[in-house]
Amino acid sequence: MNRRLTRGVLVALASTLFAAPAAAQSSTRTGVEPPVQAGIAFVSTLIIGTMLLSNLEGYTARVAETIRNRPLESLGIGIFALFGFIVLVFLCALLGVIGLLLLVVVIFGFAFLSIAANAIAYMTVFAPYVGRLPSLVLAALVAAAFGYLPAVGGTTALVGRIVSFLLGAVGLGAMTIVYRS
Repeated sequence: MNRRLTRGVLVALASTLFAAPAAAQSSTRTGVEPPVQAGIAFVSTLIIGTMLLSNLEGYTARVAETIRNRPLESLGIGIFALFGFIVLVFLCALLGVIGLLLLVVVIFGFAFLSIAANAIAYMTVFAPYVGRLPSLVLAALVAAAFGYLPAVGGTTALVGRIVSFLLGAVGLGAMTIVYRS
């Protein structure tokens, strides 16, 4: 039972990696205005982070420890997982109607995992300074700020997207390492 719960959370968490960069897109690309994107990023990070801290505290602590102890390995594995997701999307698209149904499940699952990976990565960065629970609120605020960056534009938005991507990749990689161990 615990392993299935872990798998479900991992699928949900990996989606963070795509949710934050997707939220950082301009409204002309997504059709959603930056304040709405920021709100979605804030609420989703807060909800998923709360679920992780309240239900999977040990797992969250192991992922955070992996992020602190093995950041470069986590980054590499996270980027590799992203490319694996892209390949999986193309394979699902080739399978026709059944593949499209699978694709919906894969995309939503990966979106949830990405949100969780970003939440854990942000909390890992902030927790030594403010504590675990305030770090969750800071993580949600930072996710919202990254969601609002398209309204700012320019170099600030680009740097925010890069930072969000890198933190999400590290979080996803750490989650993968913990899952495999």
